Amino acid sequence: MKYIKAIKFASLVGFGIIMTLFWLNELLDLPHLLLGAPPSPVNYKEAAVETLAVIAAASVFMLIALRLEKHIKYLEGLTVICSKCKKVRIQNQWIPVDQWLDGKTGVVFSHGVCYECLRDLYPEEYQYLVETGKIVQN
Repeated sequence: MKYIKAIKFASLVGFGIIMTLFWLNELLDLPHLLLGAPPSPVNYKEAAVETLAVIAAASVFMLIALRLEKHIKYLEGLTVICSKCKKVRIQNQWIPVDQWLDGKTGVVFSHGVCYECLRDLYPEEYQYLVETGKIVQN
């Protein structure tokens, strides 16, 4: 995210430089001063309109940059998880989801077996629990 902040900062500096050049041109008559062009009168209204145009462009740019920053944060927040084993890919390493969550949130896990997996892995125990009423089938 540092690069986004640097881009926004550099853009604001650039827009500030443009506004400064507009005003310097208006006050000092830069074409006359630097290139020997015929002098032109100071036109504060023109400089003000140019300043407003730069501020509008800077505002639009910053709104787009903020929207892109939110989108980048969202995309960076996505976590790739294996469809089969449910391991999570972090920096090209696949780690168990419980280990990943423990490192990310500090949550401590205790393992268990859900009823569907119990039925698949231990069908006799599952059937016994259904028959004794400890598991209600849907």
